[in-house]
Amino acid sequence: AEIPPDDPNQEPEIEEDEAELILEKVEEEMMAEYDEEDDDVLHIDDITKLYGSNM
Repeated sequence: AEIPPDDPNQEPEIEEDEAELILEKVEEEMMAEYDEEDDDVLHIDDITKLYGSNM
């Protein structure tokens, strides 16, 4: 069923530049989450420090 254009419950169209801002915010949040998860992962540098040159 199509919503008539004068339906007050219909969400207003998002301006394109506003959509870009929202996209940037989402990307930043995703990167922040990725960074947090990243802390749990042992990096090659950390492994090298732990075991020295015995690898």
